[in-house]
Amino acid sequence: MSAPLDPASATGAAVRARRDALNATLRRAASQGAPADELVSATADAVGLVRTLEGVADGEALGDAVEAFVDVVTTLCARGRWVPGAAERRAVTAAAGLGPWVLAAPREVVTVLAAAAPAVQRGGRTDAWLGHLRAAALAELPGGDGARDAAALVARVRGAVVVAAWRSGLARYRDAALRAVVDLPATVAAAALGLPAADAAALERDVLAPHRRDRWWWPDRPAAPGVVARHGGFRGLGGPWLTRPVVAGWLDEGRGGPGWLVHADGQRWLVVADVHGVAVVRAGEIGGEVPAPGVTAAALAGVVPWVDTVTGGAVCPGGTDGAVALVSRAHSYCVDVVRLPARVAA
Repeated sequence: MSAPLDPASATGAAVRARRDALNATLRRAASQGAPADELVSATADAVGLVRTLEGVADGEALGDAVEAFVDVVTTLCARGRWVPGAAERRAVTAAAGLGPWVLAAPREVVTVLAAAAPAVQRGGRTDAWLGHLRAAALAELPGGDGARDAAALVARVRGAVVVAAWRSGLARYRDAALRAVVDLPATVAAAALGLPAADAAALERDVLAPHRRDRWWWPDRPAAPGVVARHGGFRGLGGPWLTRPVVAGWLDEGRGGPGWLVHADGQRWLVVADVHGVAVVRAGEIGGEVPAPGVTAAALAGVVPWVDTVTGGAVCPGGTDGAVALVSRAHSYCVDVVRLPARVAA
């Protein structure tokens, strides 16, 4: 619960000035089923968030922020989503820290973050996502590349949300993020990617271009042959599968990918993965025979830490330091992402 609002504060003045609009917002939320006591508490939370903006905003800007936060928070309250631990609540709370963005277009920015948060919480690292967005917003401060108008800023925020989400583990956003990042100022893009500001000057050449060629390459990540990541697992222990998976091939974008095709539980699965994260999704029933492994045990000799029968394998296109393959084996419910030696890739 937020501390009582000081009527003499800048936020108190903003609340008084926008009283009619705020009352209309509260009546709407109540008509949508928001319990009265929860609505009062949620409104206090929203106003408390705006109070953190005092000193960097006043007058109309603070009033716009009050309306925006109360509108979004009470709408979430009516939906039962303004509760501790809810992804939307975490995102809206963090939005108050995105000063340059939230003050320029408060309603739009807060709404965008609240809408994106559940997807990030399901498949990524929410704290990292919010941290990258805060860094990107701070890159808009004097000395950064400020957006010229609210519409341009909202487009920038949407792009940064996608880029930061991909960087925080949502591998399925990779293609969208790589399209969006080119429209961001270099300083904002570097921050959204969790990279040092020094990397902004040559971001495309030194980071994005190498990663486009090899989805498993990233600055400071070792590119030596070996197991890069392990995904999947037995469903009873939190994994997706009841039977051991078999890697069946690589699917490009025109065939339902990009991603690896895996067979398990009588189903086709798509494993979408890169250096930042993974998503394992159902892709329909198996409609044909499992092809022979595209990666042999001989190719893995001295590269992987296990000795087992290879049941399936497929190489991901690209790779700057040797091909990267997904490999399944007879005695594991997981599949391994393996970087192969350059001689084997050749």
